[in-house]
Amino acid sequence: SRQVSQDVALSMEEFLGLSQAKLQGLEFVAEYAALVEAARTGVAQFVAKEMEKRTPMVKELLKDSRGTSSAELEGQLSALKAEAEHLEDEQEDDDERLRTCEREAAAAVATVRAEGLARAGRLARQLEEERAATGALEQLAKEQEVALTQLRAAIEQARAQEKKK
Repeated sequence: SRQVSQDVALSMEEFLGLSQAKLQGLEFVAEYAALVEAARTGVAQFVAKEMEKRTPMVKELLKDSRGTSSAELEGQLSALKAEAEHLEDEQEDDDERLRTCEREAAAAVATVRAEGLARAGRLARQLEEERAATGALEQLAKEQEVALTQLRAAIEQARAQEKKK
C-alpha cells in the first residue's frame, strides 16, 4: 500500500471524536496495567502476611507436637491444605479475570486503531476528491478565460470591421 504523506484537516468535532476514542483505548491499557500490578503486589503481600502469621503457629505446633496426637496434627495439616487449595483456586480465578481484562484492553486498542485508520483513509479519499474537484474547477476557469479572451477579440474585430464600413 502506498503511504500518504499529506496533512489532513479535521473538523474540531472529528478531532475530538478521534481523541476521545484514543483516550478510551489508553484508559483500558492503564486499567489493565493497574490490575496486573495490583495482582502482583496483592499476591506477594498476601503470601508475606500469611507467612508472618503462620510461622509462629507452625513453630508452636512443632513444639507441642510431642504431646498431641498425630490425628490432631493431620487435621490441622488437612485444614491448611484445603486453605492452600482454596487460595490456588482464587489465584486461577484472578488469572482468568486478568486474561479477560487483557483481551478487552487489546480489543479496545485494536478498535481505536482500526477506527483511526479507517477515518484517516476516508479523509485521504475525501482530500483526493477535493483535489480532483479543485483541479477540474481550475481547468474550467482557464477554459473560460480563454473563451472570454477569444470573445473579446471577436468583439474587437467586429467593432473594427463596423468602423471600416
